[in-house]
Amino acid sequence: MKRQTWLAPLYFGETAEKKKDRLIRKLNRSKGMPADVYLITLAANGRDVFDILSAVWLMQPAVKKRLPIVVGIACGREEAMEVVLGIAREVYEKTGGADIRRYILERYQKEGL
Repeated sequence: MKRQTWLAPLYFGETAEKKKDRLIRKLNRSKGMPADVYLITLAANGRDVFDILSAVWLMQPAVKKRLPIVVGIACGREEAMEVVLGIAREVYEKTGGADIRRYILERYQKEGL
């Protein structure tokens, strides 16, 4: 299976940050993923900013193959929402605007991924 495309560095929720190495290892292998782990990705439809989906979906090859850039990892849906709000806050503080998708894509391109 294809390795995930990660934004570097990833955004993490508070709980996910504590176990990030183990989570990334499991995500790359698509095995043994706890049901409460959520991935924050750029929206697949190109109109919205983010999709938040359960990491359990990576067990399905079709999902893993088409998964957009992973921007963040959180433990629990509420924590995922907190990460998204934190990203929005960062974008506003650094750019004075709200074009989150553009900010993420530019950051991704700067990393040369």
